[in-house]
Amino acid sequence: MARALSANRQRTPLKPGRKKEILSCYLLLALPLIGYCLFDIYPIFWQLHKAFFRYTGVPSDTMFVGWKNFIDVFVDTPKFWEAYLVTVQFTLIKVPVELTIAIFIASLLSREQIKGKSIFRAIYYIPVLLSAVVIGVIYSNFFNYFGVINDILLRLGLVDAPVDFFQKKWVTMSTLIGGHVWNNVGTNVLYFTAALANIPKDCYEAAYLDGASRFTTFRKITLPLMGPVLSTILLLSFLGTLGVGEYILVTSAGMPAGETQSVSMFMLTSYMPGFATGTINIGFASALTFVYSIISLILSMSFRKLSSWLTSRT
Repeated sequence: MARALSANRQRTPLKPGRKKEILSCYLLLALPLIGYCLFDIYPIFWQLHKAFFRYTGVPSDTMFVGWKNFIDVFVDTPKFWEAYLVTVQFTLIKVPVELTIAIFIASLLSREQIKGKSIFRAIYYIPVLLSAVVIGVIYSNFFNYFGVINDILLRLGLVDAPVDFFQKKWVTMSTLIGGHVWNNVGTNVLYFTAALANIPKDCYEAAYLDGASRFTTFRKITLPLMGPVLSTILLLSFLGTLGVGEYILVTSAGMPAGETQSVSMFMLTSYMPGFATGTINIGFASALTFVYSIISLILSMSFRKLSSWLTSRT
């Protein structure tokens, strides 16, 4: 009986209106899928194919080299690994600082006593609307040798001569982190504000009746209840920071002496036509990018597991 009913249901023809609805759904999905295949899937396979060749853009000069490009990435490219170490250092410092500030601001904006919350949220979100290049230009003008900050310090008599903020690595790194945090903190404030709004107020009222302090309430109630959101935001911030490149290029250009050069900036200035000089081996650049992507994927998965474990422990 059940089989007969299911067979009859399968043979039931679709209504004309239903067919049009299904067809329209496929048509709506077709353009994004075609774009995804053309601009994402195809370039990945093209890059992987070229990684096994010495390819300079001239078809007649193309030569199969096998795994040589991948071996050279690990043997003959020390600047790449130095830039990767700088990128990881930048990420491990910037992400905790940014998320701590975002959680603090979101907690303040979630209080009922504060008026004009929408105005404050808009103010914090304005830097997000600016591109990384614009933020880099602003911070470069603020912190260069003849910039706004030095002018203020000299007028106040706090220094006798202009300060070179890009002379030492960690001073430059701190300046770069400050600008990148300012550029991205608004997005995380919105995420955390939405997460805090979904926490039941009954939990806080019960904690206050039990005499719990604000810190205990935050550690025992707020963090565990927004754990999934926090884990996702950690991953997104981690991935976004690993890809930082043009911002550092515009702000400090890797100063001093390339010590703050990120991986993306290194690949951009070394293998991108218009930035790099001389003959560019696009095959080697493809292998380099592939290795970078695999390492970033492994780091992201490890970071995801670590963040999930930390949120489960709170």
